Amino acid sequence: MIIAPIAVALAAAAPAVTPTRLPPVEQCRDDQSFDRFRSTLEDAITRKDVAALRKLAAPGIIANFGGGSSWDAFAEQWGLTSNSGQSALWKEMAAVIALGCGITPDGGRVFPGMFEAMGDEADPYELVVARPGTPLHSQARTDSAIIAKLDWSSAIVVNTEGPEGWAKIQLLRGGPLGWVETGAIISPLGYRLVSEKQDDRWVITAFVAGD
Repeated sequence: MIIAPIAVALAAAAPAVTPTRLPPVEQCRDDQSFDRFRSTLEDAITRKDVAALRKLAAPGIIANFGGGSSWDAFAEQWGLTSNSGQSALWKEMAAVIALGCGITPDGGRVFPGMFEAMGDEADPYELVVARPGTPLHSQARTDSAIIAKLDWSSAIVVNTEGPEGWAKIQLLRGGPLGWVETGAIISPLGYRLVSEKQDDRWVITAFVAGD
């Protein structure tokens, strides 16, 4: 069972309308203690230091929504008990931190910050954000006509059954329909890192994907 404070942190206080663009946001530079926490976390990720990461994790860190709420469950899920340097965790954590930090309704912190800004108008399971410079193609081919160049543009996935590596999307507010390569889009419900203050220090309370 997810205890109440963490459950609140995982739920975004979304605006009513989903923005047409969801660029990285940075709202968390007003707390020196959090700055120190983030710096230590980034260093642990760079060095792939399991021991340092464990010191930053809450005892009940949520690893998944299937009941994994402990360091042991987290370490097992990410393969940190052996060959930890090869774990995909380091790349995933670095990627979400690079997308900026948002503040949760109860004063926690979440990476990426777009999770707090995605709004509740669009279905979060269908919502994606296109990275800057992503071409919106008329067909699922790189040599097809380019309809638009996207820039952190919000869109809804309307077809996931196209050619491998491609998704058909509809930009919000009646924007154009077209195809993008899946490597160029981000889901706000992808991996996110949640941190909260416990016993007067910042700790990682969750690193999860989904909702």
